[in-house]
Amino acid sequence: AVDARDRAIYARAYDRPDAIRAGAAWYQGFYQDIEDQKAYGRITAPMLGIAASYNNIEDTLVPRGTDVRIVKVDGTGHFVPEEQPDAVVRALTNFLS
Repeated sequence: AVDARDRAIYARAYDRPDAIRAGAAWYQGFYQDIEDQKAYGRITAPMLGIAASYNNIEDTLVPRGTDVRIVKVDGTGHFVPEEQPDAVVRALTNFLS
C-alpha cells in the first residue's frame, strides 16, 4: 500500500543522520520503557487504539487504561493512516465526538 511517492517522502524525512538517530532512539529506550511502565498507574483518560485487524493492540492497551477503545482496520498492515486514511479519520471523529 506504500507507493513510490510515499517511499520518497519517507526517504527524504530520514535522509539525515539526526533523523535516523531520532527514529532509532525509540528502540534504544524500549527496554527501559517496559521497566518504567511497571510503576505507572492505569490511565483514566479515554484511550483509542487503531490498528490492523491482525494486531493484538488490545493486549497492550487494555491493561493500561480504564476506558480503552480499540478500532481494527481491515485491509491494512503497518501503515494504517497511509493505507486507510478514511477509516482512521472515522475512528478519530467517533472517538472525539
